[in-house]
Amino acid sequence: MECGEARALIDRGVRCGSAEPRQARLRAHVNLCPTCRSYQELADLHLLDTLLGTNQKAATPRPRRRLHPALLLLGSVILLSMGFLFGNLAFSAFSIYT
Repeated sequence: MECGEARALIDRGVRCGSAEPRQARLRAHVNLCPTCRSYQELADLHLLDTLLGTNQKAATPRPRRRLHPALLLLGSVILLSMGFLFGNLAFSAFSIYT
C-alpha cells in the first residue's frame, strides 16, 4: 500500500483492523510507516475533538482580575472602624460590670 492510498482511507474514516482486507493492509502500512502513523494519530485527535465539541486552542485560562486599590483601602477602613467601635463597646461593658 502506498502512503497516498493509506491517507485517502484514513480521510474516509477507515480504521485499522482485521475485519476486511483493506483494514488489514492499512494496519500493516501504518505499523511500518511513521509518517502515516502520525497522520492517523492526528486524524484520531481531530475526530475526538469534533466528538467532544471542544477547541483546544480556546482552552487558554483567563487572567485573574485584580482588585482595585481603592476597594482594598475601603475594606481596610471599614474593618478598622468596626474594630474600634466594638472594642470600645466591649471595654465599656467590661468596666460597667467590674
